[in-house]
Amino acid sequence: MINRISVRRRRRVVIVVAGAVAIQVGLGAGAFAAWDTAGSGKDSAGPRTCTSRPNPDAPEAGEERSCFSVDAGVDHPLAVGETATVRFEVRSQFAAGKVRVEADLPANLAWLEAPVGLTRSTHPSPNPVHLGGIERAATVRTFKAGQSTTYTGRIVAKAAGPAEIKVRAAADLRTGVDAAEDLIPLTVGAAPGRSSLGAERSTDSDSVEVAADVAPQESTPHLAAESLSTAGLPAPAGDDPVVPRARTAAAAAATACATGKWLYVDEKGVTKPVVNMTVEAWDADTSNAHDLLASGLTGTKGEYKLCFDNAESNNSGQDVYVKLTTTNKNWRVQATGTTNAFSFTTPTVANVANGSTTAFGNRKPTQANRMRALHAFDALNDAWKWVPGNTCWDALDTTCRQVVVNWAPDSTIGNYFGNKQIHLKADAPDSHMTVVHELTHALMADVYEDYAPPIPNCSPHGVSAKSSTGCAWVEGFAEWVPASVYKDPFYRWPSGSSLNLETPTWSTSGWDDGDTVEGRVAGALIDLTDTTNEGSDVYGEAAPGNVWNTFLRHRSATFAEFWQHRKADGYDTSANGPLKSLYQSTIDY
Repeated sequence: MINRISVRRRRRVVIVVAGAVAIQVGLGAGAFAAWDTAGSGKDSAGPRTCTSRPNPDAPEAGEERSCFSVDAGVDHPLAVGETATVRFEVRSQFAAGKVRVEADLPANLAWLEAPVGLTRSTHPSPNPVHLGGIERAATVRTFKAGQSTTYTGRIVAKAAGPAEIKVRAAADLRTGVDAAEDLIPLTVGAAPGRSSLGAERSTDSDSVEVAADVAPQESTPHLAAESLSTAGLPAPAGDDPVVPRARTAAAAAATACATGKWLYVDEKGVTKPVVNMTVEAWDADTSNAHDLLASGLTGTKGEYKLCFDNAESNNSGQDVYVKLTTTNKNWRVQATGTTNAFSFTTPTVANVANGSTTAFGNRKPTQANRMRALHAFDALNDAWKWVPGNTCWDALDTTCRQVVVNWAPDSTIGNYFGNKQIHLKADAPDSHMTVVHELTHALMADVYEDYAPPIPNCSPHGVSAKSSTGCAWVEGFAEWVPASVYKDPFYRWPSGSSLNLETPTWSTSGWDDGDTVEGRVAGALIDLTDTTNEGSDVYGEAAPGNVWNTFLRHRSATFAEFWQHRKADGYDTSANGPLKSLYQSTIDY
């Protein structure tokens, strides 16, 4: 293992609920059943299960597995103008050809000396954490089985602020990409002694305006937008002296409003609206605590309009700023290790006039590495639009359960659902599918009232490898949901790994068969609920539809049991229809 200055704690969570064991669940990055030794989709030695941890931060007992392992570190933090040594080790479990080894620096760092054998190049990058571009040191090479190679290079800091070094090893498979990566988060100081390993973890941030010609784009325009109820939001409150107000037209004219839009930028550089996020108007008092003037939620385009009583005790009008927080009654994104949601504020506009509307404009976080908190929040909103019902995640509940996501800009904890909360690594929100996958585990816990189906042989588990009927059901269902939400049959990991869940069928290289394979369960559900037919798949029904209805009504422990529950619910299970969709994914009932 490469020596690190920072110590990263790793643990596995097992929860006992009502006599049942609820085991931490999460989708491993990669974890392919068989590996392509030369990018050809064939392995002359036969199927091999990838069991390597993708980096040392992945827990020993965790689900994440790849055919590669990458371990990266830097010898010390650095300020602007200072240099440091970056060292990383890449190991391949099996003999492999055409392996891409890449070490990327954001725009505020540069390679002073690239590692021997790696070629330096620069590339524009839309990902906000790259600050406009990356400087890459890379090679394409072969590995012997079990071989590891250590690379050493020197970097220099060009500008202050957060920086994220990413080292990655990847190889193409016939049905996707296998990759492993390690991240090194840094804070580059403006002067010596003001730098650190890791990222600044404050949950309070400011915001900047978005250019007027930038048109926000939704992630799921194919889904109808839904707005949450504002019931239960904090009521206006403050400690200013009460000003007597007559209930007259003049008093009504003293009302003022604040408007704007709240946006973020995703890993592809696309500006998107943040929907259903708590938004509050505040009065910035200098002599007393700040006063809450009004609260609400951002709308379906990220917009808000808050109106409030503008009367001040000194008759000057309120000094107004807007605060947005990553929470609502149904979901919340908070800083790992705390219960603090992330909040973002606008500048303060002093002494707003009675009857006026202050336009704060289209805004986004100032700090690029806070975009991922909003991306995670937005991914939950994507799923909310897809899940039937408009009150709770579980439409049969009368009291809603809030989904809690833990994330930090330098978090190494995740990706999994455990202890009734979701835990995400720093770059996990770069894959909205990963966020929705873990959300699905949370929703299953909600629907099943925290009863966990038995899931033997599930740690680690591989998408295309045999595990158990319980593990395959729990994980396969959680792969089908994001595929349906985003209308994308490829599962896509933050590392760049990807795997086609729909096209594998009988005799597909690297895939085991049957309902003990989670990828087969996911593929069967995809074929059941889409209109893209191939092979024996000649059936299609709307998603979430009947599948979700049966899921809500029963505590299915396996896919076979789910199928019996579907039949009991009166939905089609005929041999010439739905069963052909299952058969296409090698599930023969």
